[in-house]
Amino acid sequence: GPDKDGTLIDCKKRAADLDLNIEFTGLLVKSNWIARSSEADVFINTSRFDNMPVSVLEAMALGLPVVSTNVGGMKFMIEQGENGLLVDDNSPAQMVDAIVKLLHDPLQTGQLSQTGRDFVRKMDWEHIKHHWKAILQA
Repeated sequence: GPDKDGTLIDCKKRAADLDLNIEFTGLLVKSNWIARSSEADVFINTSRFDNMPVSVLEAMALGLPVVSTNVGGMKFMIEQGENGLLVDDNSPAQMVDAIVKLLHDPLQTGQLSQTGRDFVRKMDWEHIKHHWKAILQA
């Protein structure tokens, strides 16, 4: 995403110092995000705090299995082992273990991908509007 807090330069420097092959794309338009997602196996969300990041919902909609830190509202969006995997905040080992597990378990990866898509599909206006109508008419 965009550099909102000025840490992008520090992140790029750290990646270069560690000789990591990381591409910092910045904010992507929808067509680029869709194209890049087809090249990915897993979407990781390493936020230290978050409520309901759109990027996680977009990844689910694109069929990517999600591994996220269990911070903020993530536990209300990701049901452990059903539509994603949650790991403890600031636990790189747990994040790596979860990613490796998915890479070696195509059955679970496929299941998370499908249930993630199903979860996001329920947020479509064509589905939600009936709930709102029932609430507002009550």
